[in-house]
Amino acid sequence: MRPTLQSINRAAVFNLNNLAAQLQSVNQKIASGKEMASPADDPVNLVGVLGLRSNIAEIKQYQENLNYGQNIVTASESALSQIKGLLTEARTLAVAQANDTVSAENRASAALQVQNLLELAVTLGNTQNGGKYVFGGYRTTGYTDAEPAPFMVDTVQGYRLNGTNVSPTALAAGDLVINGLAMGATASDLLSDMWPDASAAAKATAINLLADATGVKATAVPASHLAGAGVEAGGMGVGDLLINGVDIFAVPTAVVAGDTDNVVMDAINAQQATTGVSATRDSEGRLLLAAIDGRNLHVETSANGEQLTHLNDPTLAFPATAQDQVYLGSLQLVSEKVFSIVTPLAGEGGLAAIGLAGGQVVSGEPGDVAGDGRIVVDDVARQAGSVRYTGDPDNDLEIKVGRSSTLAVGRNGQAGLMDTGLFEAFTMLNNALRAQDYTASTGQNQATNLAVTLAAGGTGLAAETDVVAGNFAVTVTDKAYYPPRPLTIQINVDPTTDTLNSMARKLNGIPGLQASWDSNGYLQVAASDSTRYGFTLTGDSSNFLNVVGMREDTLQVAAIQGALANFDVAFNSVSNAVSDFGARSNRVDSQRAIFTDLELAATGNLSQREDVDFVKALSDLATKQTAFEAALNATAKAMKLSLMDYL
Repeated sequence: MRPTLQSINRAAVFNLNNLAAQLQSVNQKIASGKEMASPADDPVNLVGVLGLRSNIAEIKQYQENLNYGQNIVTASESALSQIKGLLTEARTLAVAQANDTVSAENRASAALQVQNLLELAVTLGNTQNGGKYVFGGYRTTGYTDAEPAPFMVDTVQGYRLNGTNVSPTALAAGDLVINGLAMGATASDLLSDMWPDASAAAKATAINLLADATGVKATAVPASHLAGAGVEAGGMGVGDLLINGVDIFAVPTAVVAGDTDNVVMDAINAQQATTGVSATRDSEGRLLLAAIDGRNLHVETSANGEQLTHLNDPTLAFPATAQDQVYLGSLQLVSEKVFSIVTPLAGEGGLAAIGLAGGQVVSGEPGDVAGDGRIVVDDVARQAGSVRYTGDPDNDLEIKVGRSSTLAVGRNGQAGLMDTGLFEAFTMLNNALRAQDYTASTGQNQATNLAVTLAAGGTGLAAETDVVAGNFAVTVTDKAYYPPRPLTIQINVDPTTDTLNSMARKLNGIPGLQASWDSNGYLQVAASDSTRYGFTLTGDSSNFLNVVGMREDTLQVAAIQGALANFDVAFNSVSNAVSDFGARSNRVDSQRAIFTDLELAATGNLSQREDVDFVKALSDLATKQTAFEAALNATAKAMKLSLMDYL
């Protein structure tokens, strides 16, 4: 059967279109440089190409992460290096001030410089990169008006609440609810002879049983009590003075006015192991009693005992009557986060039991309304010289360098700065230069006999004869409050009756202070809690402090030298942190090199799969073009055929 003209023309047009499409495809490949213009070009190869493109995009993201991480490392290392410079500058100042020839004015000026250095260190701790805090841990952003940055100067760590003396009421289960969890009932502290389940120790224990769940920890602040007047002359005997159930005078004992011979003070201290109570007296002869822990301080006096000691009756009634009083300690509650305390009892009964009823005037919290039975502790407490860290204390800043791999590039401010002790070093030096808030001191002069009176001689102190009757002031400052609360006691010195042991006992009886002679014969004086208490010894009219090597200037120089040791520790710690960031930088560079190689390999592989082989493409173009032109000529001739060509 002979083909018709229509079928010939149709076939010719189809072949021309097919060749034209092939020619266009080759031209498009050459123009785009890519083998595939659509999925239909090579579906099998396209799957591999898409996978490679995804891998390259992922690699580029990791490279961006590494660039960001390197910026974090560089900013952190630079900040720490500058902090090292500040520590060196402060240490140089301390060395210059650590001698007896420097004036008080010069030290005050140096203290201002140290304060400035501390504030500069805090500023460096708040270094940002791209609007994010490099020492914030995971909390690189999201700070508030209350916590504007990771490091805050003159504020304390966490949130805290200081109560007044707890009430003599025990807590039943559910009387207090902390952060939504009901506290259990208080149990006996096994220490107090009166109201043992209502003491500060008992209530602290009840709160701390759930501390892991609530995040709130309680500390019992020991009870203390100062007599209303000085000791009067007379005689004490059985039943005249009982402390925590222990009769202090088992036999008749003569007492002199002001207890200048230390008989009453020593009798109380002799029973300390049983009573848990220490005693001292001030220059007016008033007894000061202090519990050594969170137990209650129970004082019973007969009419005679009260007349002589004036321990219980603040009215100083005459004639005195028998008295029976219990003095209770207080509580400090601390949490790293905002917390709440609620009591369901009328009249804020649960809060009253822990010394926190009465609203803002008692708790210090701005939002605490008296009588509402609720306290929300969200106010950042102030404390001069203290530095607060508000960032993430548990995690270091990391970047993603794999689908399940990360690389630590930052250090959280707790480990990177707070734990180095650098802020404490600045604060300790500042206090030393200002002659305030010492935490420990050692006498410079050695004694050999602690039991003889100072007037009798033989103490081993070279200048023992220089001690005269007089007194000196001991000020213990409780920094847990803002403003801090100082307690000043004038310690009397009587060389005819005082021994070195009795002087240590007088100091040791002051709340917040510990004192003793070490085995080598040097007087040791220290705050019982160095984070809470500081002390000063001033105004010595007896020359006692000078004789034992603790006069004011000696004390100050020793404190400055102690700060120097802290700077050495802090400097080494910060240096280690700088070295650590150097190692982190090396790890970032190594990871960068790995991803550069991976990107090159993946890009090369992708190029092989999707890029045009121009030599082959041009050859194909020439072939297709020749075929198209030939087909075009053949078609043109075929189109000229007519019916006459078939006759």
